Amino acid sequence: MEGYELAYNGPCCAVWVAKRARKVGSKAPADQRARMDRLMKHLANNGPEAFNPTQYKHEGRFPSGRPGGGVVAVFALKAYQLRFYGGFVNLGGKRCFVVEDGDIKKKDKADQSLLVAVAKKLGSEK
Repeated sequence: MEGYELAYNGPCCAVWVAKRARKVGSKAPADQRARMDRLMKHLANNGPEAFNPTQYKHEGRFPSGRPGGGVVAVFALKAYQLRFYGGFVNLGGKRCFVVEDGDIKKKDKADQSLLVAVAKKLGSEK
């Protein structure tokens, strides 16, 4: 996928990360970047069911931005203040978690406009 890098390819899913999300992540402290890396590996190897709400959260369902595209579920991987937002898509028959964007949070509430933008990007992947 152009503009994305394959972070992990595990038995449960592959994890792809957009370059813009990596750029946000690069601004976070080293311990948060390392924790996010471990979370992505854990997701690829064990799936989303293996997380608790402090690490992985369903942020909601948002319009895909495509006519007839319906809604897209957006999830957050959380490493302290660093958040990666994405969702699951099927690419070439493989279940993939695609990280579309990231944020460094100062408060717990997610930026709703960012979540809508992520949903639209995910909707274009389907």
